[in-house]
Formats: sequence, structure tokens, C-alpha cells
Amino acid sequence: MWTEAVDILIRLGETALADGHAPQATQLYQRALTTCTERASPRGEARTQTGLALAARLRGDEEAARHHLNRAPAKNRCCYLGCRAGDRRLRHVPSMFRA
Repeated sequence: MWTEAVDILIRLGETALADGHAPQATQLYQRALTTCTERASPRGEARTQTGLALAARLRGDEEAARHHLNRAPAKNRCCYLGCRAGDRRLRHVPSMFRA
């Protein structure tokens, strides 16, 4: 059941990003990250760290964006970004962050 809660938080974070609400997205991703870390979910951690990177990028904080993206497990980060390559939510991400 915790995976469903994390998925909902991540989707809400993605929606907040798409609407340009970086602070809201950051809060949602942080809540999801806490659960993923407690449950040792590398894929979930990658999704949330990637979301946090996108939110930081939207805020204009390149350093925080790189920090979060680098914390995401590389294999899962590439998978997550790769399957969302055409996603409009990635318009805030410079090409250096894309898989």
C-alpha cells in the first residue's frame, strides 16, 4: 500500500511541476522521498530525486537540481527520464539532465 501512496505523491508533484508550482512539487516529492528512503526503494528514490531536481530547476536553482539528480541511483534515473523523454513536464530540464 505504501507504493500506491508514493505513486500518488509523485503524480501530484508532477502535476504541480507542470503547472509551474515548484514549492508545492518540492513538498510532495520530499514526502514521497521520505517513504522511499524508509522502505529502501531505489526506483522510488530515483523518481523522487528526479522530481526534486526538476522542481529545483524550475526555481532556477541549478546547483540543487544537479545535487538531487546526482543522488538518484543512475540506472533508475536513466530509466525514469528515458520513459518520459517526450513529457511536457521535462520542458524545465536542460538537456544535460536528460537520459
